[in-house]
Amino acid sequence: MTGGQLRKALRKGCRAVDPDWGTRMFAKARKTRRVGFDFRGQDGLVTLYAALPPVEALAVKDRLEQLAAVPSPTPPGEGGGEERCHDERMADALVTAVLGAKPDDPTTPAAPGIVLQVLVPLPTLLGLREDTAELVGYGDIPAGMAREMAGDAAWELWIHDELNGHLLDQGKHSYPPNAPLGRYITNRDRYCRFPGCPRPAASCDKDHTEPFDHRSAQDCRAPDAATCDPDLHPGGSTSAANLSCLCRRTHRAKTFGDYQTRQDPDGTQHWITPLGRTYTTHPWDYRPDSDRDGDGDGDG
Repeated sequence: MTGGQLRKALRKGCRAVDPDWGTRMFAKARKTRRVGFDFRGQDGLVTLYAALPPVEALAVKDRLEQLAAVPSPTPPGEGGGEERCHDERMADALVTAVLGAKPDDPTTPAAPGIVLQVLVPLPTLLGLREDTAELVGYGDIPAGMAREMAGDAAWELWIHDELNGHLLDQGKHSYPPNAPLGRYITNRDRYCRFPGCPRPAASCDKDHTEPFDHRSAQDCRAPDAATCDPDLHPGGSTSAANLSCLCRRTHRAKTFGDYQTRQDPDGTQHWITPLGRTYTTHPWDYRPDSDRDGDGDGDG
């Protein structure tokens, strides 16, 4: 017997000895139904697998076969036509069933309406080099594919410095700082950035110096702050140049009080009190011979 024939014979023997065996096995197996993803397969593809109860699995198979059999709306003689094989049409039918279809072609999946995080070196984004980019959650992708994503999906561009790998900008379209950026801001500031405040940065809020515009961030599909029209979509970006660590009391005083602040690209902050006095605070100085104690220096 082959392996499949042997398993079939064993199941038949079990049912003959115990008529309720099949019912118990089906009930037990149903509790392990699942969907999984394997990212270790062929480059450019992810293996999606599902373990489903037999009735539902056959129904899904029949539905995908029906969707895959729909003829293409473009006649072969008009520069289009159907070039996909049956396996490709089945795969597209599955994606279409989950994500929806293009308005003009019910057999072709619509562009994913999700936020894709693409980590790309600045020269690659500009087309000056062809270094690989990283699709967060998957791995390396070709440079051309990363650039193409700008037109295919809502994406969140993470530009990083080639020399030190620090994140330069996360754009105007993501509000909470991601973990690496948050750690960087905490270590850069060391303490609350309000003049004289001794609260450690680790227990402070990550505050946008120029307020983040939640409404425009949702409406705008520009990939990053550099290409976003500031007149149509004002607001500060989620970047090291616009974030600082503020204790909750200072955060509220800045948001609801009369204190004003502006921030230089290197993280230096300038505070203006309700009386008009100006104080400047700097990122923490890690040089061994520094006498910095975290307090701000008044210059007004």
